[in-house]
Amino acid sequence: MNKKPITFFLTLCITLFFCSAKPLIIMGYPRDYNLNPHTANYSSDAQVLNGLYEGLFTLNPATAEPEVAIAKSFKISRNQKIWTFYLYPDSTFSDGSPITAEDVKRSLITELSPTTHAPYASLLSCIEGADDFRMGKTDSDSVKIHVRNETTLVITLNKPTAHFASILANVAFSVVPEKEGVYSGAYILESKTPTKTVLVKNEKYRDAKNVKIDRIEFVGIDDEVEATWAFNTGEAQWLSNIFSPELLCNKNMLIISAQFGTEFMFFRDDREPWTDPALRNAVLTAIPWSKLRNGNIVTATSLILPLQNYPDIIGLTDYDPDLAKEMLAEAGYSQTDNLTLKIAIPDYPNAKNEANSIKEGLAQIGITVEIILCDPNTYLESFDSIDADVFTYTWIGDFADPLAFLELFRKDSTLRETNWTNDTFEQLIQDASALTDVTERYKKLAEAEQVLIDSGLIIPISHPVAADCIDTEILGGWYSNVLDIHPLKDLYFMEEPDYTNFVQRNSFDQNQNLCYTNGL
Repeated sequence: MNKKPITFFLTLCITLFFCSAKPLIIMGYPRDYNLNPHTANYSSDAQVLNGLYEGLFTLNPATAEPEVAIAKSFKISRNQKIWTFYLYPDSTFSDGSPITAEDVKRSLITELSPTTHAPYASLLSCIEGADDFRMGKTDSDSVKIHVRNETTLVITLNKPTAHFASILANVAFSVVPEKEGVYSGAYILESKTPTKTVLVKNEKYRDAKNVKIDRIEFVGIDDEVEATWAFNTGEAQWLSNIFSPELLCNKNMLIISAQFGTEFMFFRDDREPWTDPALRNAVLTAIPWSKLRNGNIVTATSLILPLQNYPDIIGLTDYDPDLAKEMLAEAGYSQTDNLTLKIAIPDYPNAKNEANSIKEGLAQIGITVEIILCDPNTYLESFDSIDADVFTYTWIGDFADPLAFLELFRKDSTLRETNWTNDTFEQLIQDASALTDVTERYKKLAEAEQVLIDSGLIIPISHPVAADCIDTEILGGWYSNVLDIHPLKDLYFMEEPDYTNFVQRNSFDQNQNLCYTNGL
C-alpha cells in the first residue's frame, strides 16, 4: 500500500488543526477546583488560580523564584522593614476597571480577616498589626498596609523578612476584585464542572499581548489508558500525574522531578498519653523505617527537602526494637500497659501499607495499632472530627523556603494541625526572621527543625515527585521546578510543531488491549 498520500493528507489535517484556535488540554484526575484564592489549599487549585489571578509578585516559570507582577517595581527601606510597591498605572481587572493600591490592600485585609478562615493568613504575620487583626483583637486599621496613592502601596513589617517577596508570590495573596466573575490574571473562567474547567484569555490583562494561548481546558479523567491515548494522539499536551508509562509512545516526554514537599505522619499533641515526647520517641525507634519508606523514589528522614546552604538535619533512621523497649520503660510505660495508638489514613493502598508497617513494628514493643480508614475526599477537612492520635499528610511548599514547612508547627499558624507548642522552636523562628543573611537564617531554621524532629512529633516518609507528560515539541514555556506550579501565562504553542508523537489507533488485540504504533 502506498502510504505517501495518507501521510500527506494527515499532515495537512494536523497542520490545519494546530493553525486554528487550538486549546491547551491539561488532563489530570477529576477535581472540583476551589477557585477562591483566599480559601484554596491544594496545589492543583493553585495551578488553575495562577491563571485567573495575580498579585504583587508571581513565580518565575523556570526557577519558581518570585518576580514582580502587578507591582511594576518595589523598594525596601534601609532598615529592611518598609516595602514600597509601585503598581502599573494601566493595570485593569477583566471588566476594564482599574487595579489600584486600594484593591491590593483590600485583598490582603480580606485574607487576614478572622471571618475568612484563610489557611495561609498567618504567613502575613510578618506585617505589623496583622496577627492582632487576624485574631480578632483589633480592627483592620491596625494593619500597617498604607495606600499612598492609586499606584503606590506601603507595607511595614515587624522585622526584616528577606523572604517576603516569596510569600507574596503565593496565589493566596492575589488581587481579588469585589465583583464575582471578574479576574486580575491572564485568564478568565468560561465554565467549570467537576470534570472540566475552561479558561479563556483575558483581553484586558496588562500584558495580554504576550499571552499566547487563547483557551486552556483542565480535563478530569480517571482512566490512565485513555489519558495516555489522548496524549499520544496530540489531543492533550500535558498529563499531570495520570498516564500509563508502558503505553507512552515517546517516553522522553515523561518528566519526573522531586518536589519541595514531604509526606509525613504526625501526632496530635492533645491526645494522652501521646503528648509525652519520650513515649513518642520510643514509638519512632520501633518503626521499621526501610519497610515504611519502601517503594518511594525519594525517601525522607526529616521534614524539609534540603535547599542550597540549608544545614544537615539528624533525621529518623534508627530502627531498634530492643532500644525502643528500654525507651518505653524509661518513659514510665511497660509492654503490659495495653497502649493503643489510633492511626487515621485515607483509604488508599499505599497509606494502608504504611500504616501496617508501623503496626507490625509497634507490636514488637507491646503497642496495639488501630487503623482507621477514612474517605479520601473528606479526609483533610475532617481531622478535628476523627478520633485518632496520628494522621498522615503530604505538604507541598508554597514558596522555596524552609518556613513554608515550619509554619505548619508555629503555635499561631493558620496551617497548624498538630496542637503542638514549643517555646524553643518559637524563639528560633523569631530569631531567624530578624536575619537578612540567608546562610545564617537557614542555620536558625535548621535548629528549629531539629527541635521538631527531636520532639518525636512527626514520622517523615518521603519527598513526593511530580510526574508530568509534556509534549515539549508542541508546548513551550513549561519548566520543571520544585513547586510544580507552572504559570499559565508563560505557556505557548510552538510555531512549527513536530508530529513525531502522532500515532494512530492501529488495532485491538484479542485481550482488548490497545496497540500503539508510531507514525503511519
